[in-house]
Amino acid sequence: MIIPEIAINLGCVLPYHGSYFAAASLAEPMCCIIGAYHANYHTTQYVYEHRMGVKPGGNIALLACAGPMGIGAIDYAINGGIQPSRVVVVDIDDKRLAQVQKLLPVDLAASKGIELVYVNTKGMSDPVQTLRALTGDVGFDDIFVYAAVPAVVEMADELLAEDGCLNFFAGPTDKNFKVPFNFYNVHYNSTHVVGTSGGSTDDMKEAIALSATGSCSRPLWSRISVGWMRCQIPCSICRISLAVKNSFITA
Repeated sequence: MIIPEIAINLGCVLPYHGSYFAAASLAEPMCCIIGAYHANYHTTQYVYEHRMGVKPGGNIALLACAGPMGIGAIDYAINGGIQPSRVVVVDIDDKRLAQVQKLLPVDLAASKGIELVYVNTKGMSDPVQTLRALTGDVGFDDIFVYAAVPAVVEMADELLAEDGCLNFFAGPTDKNFKVPFNFYNVHYNSTHVVGTSGGSTDDMKEAIALSATGSCSRPLWSRISVGWMRCQIPCSICRISLAVKNSFITA
């Protein structure tokens, strides 16, 4: 492979210093996940500067989050160095939740000082009350929605704490996708929404660095590797990760 000099000079060639290249191949989806965490923000009343990122020591809820991308989100919450106090993973599929718990067990999170809780809300009469109870009814500081389902977004709104940030990560296909939102809480409790798609070059570099050290990506790789690899063009040498600046595939 011949790499144009201009690509190197512009910083478009991102070196990978690890030995497990399968993990590095997932830098792009992890980049999108990392970008979402960095895009969340919090505020202090009458201080007109946003504090970027999830709230340190806060409560995180990951909704509809037992799929492949969700696994990456859980992985980063535990191993990405952001140090929440509690991470609650919500889904309605027992098989998916069981698989995720094997890949990212509660004990692993506890060893890092993080309370990890897996919850299946299917059949619950009042899932909002059940989930808020896990926080002492304070609510969640950061919520990530991983499915473009109206009921999930509405539940996320009801779960927000004061100054809570709702990240709509899922990509809807309907251009008129709309759900009710509590603007009383926006006004009086400073709840707010962000939406993210893709990630920056710095997010990509962070994803590559985490995969090189084995900190992140391996659970995600083990979940999707079989089906993903079967549809790829065989490659005998995979020594260089390329990322074209400002050109990322939407997750």
